[in-house]
Amino acid sequence: MTEKPFEPPHGRTPIQFPKRKPIQCVNDANGHPVLADEPSAAYLCFDRATGRYYLVPSKPKVYFGNNLDAAVWRFRAYVEQRTGGHEVEYVATVPYGSPPHWNMRTGFQTRVKATLVFPELEAYKFVAAKILNEPKEAARLLRIPEIERLTSLPKPAPSATLSQCLEVFRDKRRRISEEERGKIESAWTYFTERVRPATTLADVNEARFDVWVKACWISHDDGGSPSTLHHRIERVRRVIRYASEKKGVDPENCGRLLTWIRRLELPPKRGEAPSPLSTDEWERLYRLSKGTQWEPMLVTMLNCCFYGCDIRRLPVTAIDFKARTIVFDREKKGTPRVAVLWKTTTRLLKTWLAEHPSKTTFFLSQCRTGYAAEGLRTAFRLFREKVALPNDVTLNRVRDSAYTAAIVAGSVPARILAGHRMQGESDAYVRRNPELTRPAVEAIGTAYGFK
Repeated sequence: MTEKPFEPPHGRTPIQFPKRKPIQCVNDANGHPVLADEPSAAYLCFDRATGRYYLVPSKPKVYFGNNLDAAVWRFRAYVEQRTGGHEVEYVATVPYGSPPHWNMRTGFQTRVKATLVFPELEAYKFVAAKILNEPKEAARLLRIPEIERLTSLPKPAPSATLSQCLEVFRDKRRRISEEERGKIESAWTYFTERVRPATTLADVNEARFDVWVKACWISHDDGGSPSTLHHRIERVRRVIRYASEKKGVDPENCGRLLTWIRRLELPPKRGEAPSPLSTDEWERLYRLSKGTQWEPMLVTMLNCCFYGCDIRRLPVTAIDFKARTIVFDREKKGTPRVAVLWKTTTRLLKTWLAEHPSKTTFFLSQCRTGYAAEGLRTAFRLFREKVALPNDVTLNRVRDSAYTAAIVAGSVPARILAGHRMQGESDAYVRRNPELTRPAVEAIGTAYGFK
């Protein structure tokens, strides 16, 4: 036995048009067909297979849900919006010389009349508040009986807060490492700070979402790794996706944010090909940096083939001015960073340490602490803007310049200088003999004029 198709509660009215089949238009609670002002413009139809109301003509179909009263209200709002709406005007009496105040219910008991014209959006906000707070009165004033029956509809579930999504992810069964958990929480905190004052998923609109995306791109545009950009966005996506798909938390708003994330166009994770500075570009950068903190920083980066993370974490104890060497291990994986220093590098570092003493990292920020990753990129961007350097001059290009010149001396010295891990126990021997990097350091000096 087959099930009977759905039917609207108040039936449908066939409307005949010339040379066309009758239109089966849905009736409202009063038995009247739900039409636009001009029947040929738009009308409300019913899908018997699914029980949903939709707009005709529309391609693709615009659906208004399964509830008749809500569908009638949405239909009229849609038609009103498409036709441009009406002028919003309210005539009230106001006291002479006083600012115009108004009250929809009582009006003014004054003698002077004035016409107040309200912005369309503000008028809609007032009407919406009236409908929600006093639906019976609003139905009478607006002459739309469906408003009164909207009170029987189930109230939408409140949107999940941003903190709830993170708590759900923390409680997931499949445990993750403490290091990865910290990175995810850091990325989520970065997200919530950029979308403020939003506190729920529903509050995150497209404008606030764009603020977060642009903030993520800043570090990449300043020479940061494309993998960092991918990880920062991917970790936010993981939290939202787990909350929605595994725990059923606010699937509508989670789906909206996941769609926006999916549409982002990100650079390849491997990044672009190395882009070393030309001799002229380096000479200009070096000349403009003289007398600033960037002079010893940039020369040391070029001498030692440093990344930004290496120069900002350079310990004071790593430098042996007598032997003219640098030896220390990276914090994350313990990779040795070793190099012999040019005379110019040694002189600049000695001078800087005498003028700016430190017992921790060699180069300090304005707060007298070591630079954070983003803080170093921001400081270099401000310096670049101050001296009018092009935006494509980044710290990573200084590293590219050094590595490109060092490879002339052979792959092994270049790899040791660049901080690439060696096989087996070779790393231990590299730490004991920084002289292994001398051929690569001399090749860089020859290319850029240092000894």
